[in-house]
Amino acid sequence: MAKKQKKSGIGCLGILFILSLIASIIFVGIFSVVGYIGYDAYTNPARFIESHKDGFRSTGKMIVGVFSSSIPFDIPDQELDGDAFDSFTQKSIQLTNITQDLNKKDQDLVIELSRKEFLSGFMTEFYKWEVKKYDVQFTPGAFDLMASVEAKVLFPYIPKDTHPLVEEALLSAEILNIKLKADVDYDNGLRNLQVKELLIGNVKLPDFFLVEISKKLPETLQLDQHIKKVEQQTKVRVQQLKFSQGKVLFKGVYNPSK
Repeated sequence: MAKKQKKSGIGCLGILFILSLIASIIFVGIFSVVGYIGYDAYTNPARFIESHKDGFRSTGKMIVGVFSSSIPFDIPDQELDGDAFDSFTQKSIQLTNITQDLNKKDQDLVIELSRKEFLSGFMTEFYKWEVKKYDVQFTPGAFDLMASVEAKVLFPYIPKDTHPLVEEALLSAEILNIKLKADVDYDNGLRNLQVKELLIGNVKLPDFFLVEISKKLPETLQLDQHIKKVEQQTKVRVQQLKFSQGKVLFKGVYNPSK
């Protein structure tokens, strides 16, 4: 039972992080491009939409259609690498063994996964979230993601205060083909999160939008809340999430005394 809980907790952390990032960027990106129609739309989109609701209702779905597609990326399906999966399993078991003694405090947890281990180990999680076409590359302090996401999976991430006409347009999306490059540094809290490149559907967002998105992301993502929820469920304090060439490193403490 402990083994199942541990693997689930760490798995959910990684997947929630990635999917929350995707969902937040999609929302902010689409909303920003809608604002690109004019300065008033960009500086006060809610007022703009209210003033032009008839036009927005007819064009909103068309705008979303530029981002949405009926077919996923034409990239090879990820195949299970048996050796990488076995290695992932062994590393997970090692973490599980550390947490067997519930009376011990402040037990260090460290797991470093190669790209192949990550993709093989989390393959079922990606499928569970209906992300069936994807690829991830890790570089120092950054990751590159290419994914085709069933839009319906992301609908629950639409903020509750979204304008009804914007929500109506977003709900018309089918498949979201996304290419993303982002710098990430999590060290006892989010130290850096910068979107360097973002392509959604046929639209590559310009640099000044990426700057605005990067500013909005920490608040929109609510990453700290996600981390705290995982910590409460697993008794694991998240310390570091680091990306290097072809690898991702996770560090934490199990059953912390403070």
